[in-house]
Amino acid sequence: MLVMRNMSSPNPVFPKRAPAMAWGFSAGTMDWMNGGQAGLVTIVVCTYNRAARLKQAIASLQRLLIPPQWQLEILVVDNASHDETTQVVEAMMGSSPIPLRLAYEAEQGVSHARNRGLRSALGEWIAFFDDDQEADSNWIIELLRAANEHQTECVGGAVRLRLPEDFQGQLSGVCRILLSESPLNAPAEPYRAPRSPGTGNMLISRQLIQRVGLFDTAVVMGGEDTDLYHRIRETGVEPWFAPEAIIYHGVPKERLSRGYMLWNARRTGVHVADGEQRRFGKWLYPARFAARLMQAALKGPRIFKALRSHDVADGKRLGAECLLAAAGAYLRRMGQWYAPQILAQTEYFALLDFRTEREQFGS
Repeated sequence: MLVMRNMSSPNPVFPKRAPAMAWGFSAGTMDWMNGGQAGLVTIVVCTYNRAARLKQAIASLQRLLIPPQWQLEILVVDNASHDETTQVVEAMMGSSPIPLRLAYEAEQGVSHARNRGLRSALGEWIAFFDDDQEADSNWIIELLRAANEHQTECVGGAVRLRLPEDFQGQLSGVCRILLSESPLNAPAEPYRAPRSPGTGNMLISRQLIQRVGLFDTAVVMGGEDTDLYHRIRETGVEPWFAPEAIIYHGVPKERLSRGYMLWNARRTGVHVADGEQRRFGKWLYPARFAARLMQAALKGPRIFKALRSHDVADGKRLGAECLLAAAGAYLRRMGQWYAPQILAQTEYFALLDFRTEREQFGS
C-alpha cells in the first residue's frame, strides 16, 4: 500500500490548494521503494530545438512550491537539438533554486528522450513536463497530494491552453482536444477510456516503471503515453486525474492554422489505429473497426451539419473537418496493414512523422 503520511500524526490534514508549508506528511515514509532517492521527485523535460520556450518552461519550474521534507530536481533531456539548448540550460544552472541537470539523447524520437530521462532520473518519483509549457506554482504539490489521497502510483494533471493574445477565433471542443487541453471542470477521478494521462503532465513512481517497462520506441506516430497507460492498467494500478495539478500549454499562432489542425488530426487517427492494432491484434481488430463505424454513423449527421456551416469563425466547421481527417487517416492505416503492397502510402505517412512538424509549420 502506498503510504505518504507522517506516521507521527494520526490524522494528517491536507487542505485544498494549501501552501507548501501546510503539508502534514513526510517523504521519509517512502523508503520501501527499490531504487531512487527517497523524497526526491525528478522533473523530466524533453526538448528539441526550442531553446527560447525551454527557458520559460524551466523558469516556471524554478518557481514551484515544494512540500516539506521533499526535494525536486529538474532534468532536461536534449534530443539532439542544434540550437542554443545547451547554452540556455547551462546558463540557468548556477542560479537555479532547484538542482538543474542536462542529459543528452542522440537517438531522435520522443520515446528515446523520455527513456533517457527515466534512466538518468535520481528520484523515486518522476514527473514529465513539456518544453512548451509553464507550471502552476502548486503543480507538484497537487500531483503528490493526489498520489497520496488515492493511493496510486500514477497521476495526471490538467492542461489549460494559453492562446496568443491576438487570437480572435473560436476553438471547437475537437480542436481543443487535439491541442491536448483537458476537459474543463472535470473532477478528480480515475482515468477511463478514451482519456489517459499525457506525458506533458504526469507523475509516476520509479517502482511502477520498473514493473511496466520503458516507453515503446517502436511507437513513432504518437500515442506512446497511451501505450504506457494501458500497460499500467494491466498491472492493476489505477491512474488518477488531479484537476488542481495545472500546467499551461503555450499554443503559437502556427498551431491554430487549419493546415496544422488537419495534420494533427491525421496523426491522431494514425496513432489511435496503431494503438488499437497493438491491443486487439490483426484478427480481433476488424471487430474494433466495426465499432468505430457505428460510432461514425451516430455522429455523421452532426458532423455534416457543421461542415455546411458558413461561419468559419465559430470553429465548429474546422472541428468537423478534423474528425473526418482523423477518420480518413485511421482507414488509410488499416489499409496499409491489410494490403501493404497495394496501399503502402509511404509519402503520406512520412509527412505525419512528428519530426516533420517543425519543417512544415515552424512550431
